Amino acid sequence: MVPALSDEGLLLVESSHRVANEVSAAIAAMRLVKSGRGGVRRPEMVDRAIERLEGFAGVVRALAIVPTAPFDLRRGIEELCDGLRASRESAGWSTLSLDLVEMVVDGETGRRMMMVASELIHNGIRHALEHRSGLLAVVLRGDAQEVRLAVLDDGPGMRPDAPTAGTGMGRHIVAELVRRGGGEITIETGPKGTKVRVAMPLGVTDGAGLF
Repeated sequence: MVPALSDEGLLLVESSHRVANEVSAAIAAMRLVKSGRGGVRRPEMVDRAIERLEGFAGVVRALAIVPTAPFDLRRGIEELCDGLRASRESAGWSTLSLDLVEMVVDGETGRRMMMVASELIHNGIRHALEHRSGLLAVVLRGDAQEVRLAVLDDGPGMRPDAPTAGTGMGRHIVAELVRRGGGEITIETGPKGTKVRVAMPLGVTDGAGLF
């Protein structure tokens, strides 16, 4: 169940847990180094903690922008992916592929699509590619009527009972944002990977939720 919150409220709920996770990981690495454990890997552990924090700071900056009309969605997603790439570059996963057309949208659609993209890409990295090499592809298309986003990975597929990142409401938040924008979401998943596609018409809002 998704709380009755505005888009900003949903973003705050999910981001607060992401921030806590990233900071906790960095603190754990620093404590290991301080304790003298980690051996020759101690400098690497510190560098890794810095990378994670710097990368996640980039993600927060990208999401903190209040989209105005017109909003350059391609640039926004590129900045978002730059932060995610930096925060996970040393984690062993291999390729983040971007295929993004120029897409200028209204501010409301831009905000929702940025939140949707962040959730889908983060979950793809965390659940499909963590601890393995693989491919995560992000595709952006659209026209004068709608914007279309696809996030595809070659991971092991989604388990129906699998927890999601952060609060555990990740999929529900995406579904709610798409619903508010009058869009559609489709998911195909199996042992060879997962494809999530979102289509959202431009300029649609239902104004649901309170902060």
